[in-house]
Amino acid sequence: MATFFKLPRRATGTLRAALLATMLLLTGCASLSGPELPPPARERLAAFALEGRFSLRQGEQSYAGRLTWQHAGAENVVLLASPFGQGLAEIVTDARGARLTASDGKVYAAADSAALTTQVLVYPLPIPRLVDCLRAREASAGAVERDALGRPVRLREDGWDIVYDYPERGADPVADAAVAPQRLIATGAASEAPIELRLRIDRWTVLPPETRLSPATLGTPP
Repeated sequence: MATFFKLPRRATGTLRAALLATMLLLTGCASLSGPELPPPARERLAAFALEGRFSLRQGEQSYAGRLTWQHAGAENVVLLASPFGQGLAEIVTDARGARLTASDGKVYAAADSAALTTQVLVYPLPIPRLVDCLRAREASAGAVERDALGRPVRLREDGWDIVYDYPERGADPVADAAVAPQRLIATGAASEAPIELRLRIDRWTVLPPETRLSPATLGTPP
């Protein structure tokens, strides 16, 4: 992944960082407190909502922000926000195509998420692959390491190294083996400087498969 994407000139450094964080999850996908609820089993995440926080370091620059993601079927609603909850960008994908709305109200649209992010970020970002990365589902071309319970703990894909962390083990090894990750760390190199992304998932919510998603409004994530 040698090409570092470029945002429109009006994009702020924080928005650029937030979108970079989302882009990095494609590749494989900080010391924060534990989640309010235990993560669900990975196999239950056919449709889900998650809330999380990320920190991003590239060279001498560092950023932090919040991420809210809803997924059901072919629909995705991703809201990127500042650490204080101010909406920076929203990405929506569904059967009609893909749209990105910036905090200044400008809307970008394309036939799919890869075309949209190529248009806006100069880098293709297929949302379906990100969904699999969040659920710790490796691509066929990647190399995966598993722990004693069979959970993916490290993925190497397209020059990136992604490490998953899970909650502390409980009394049920079967449940522990199935649980979704609560932390992801992705490290790799871009044309400008090496990058490290840390994503902390504060809450997973299992949604009914038939859920129809509604775009959020840029502001404070739910």
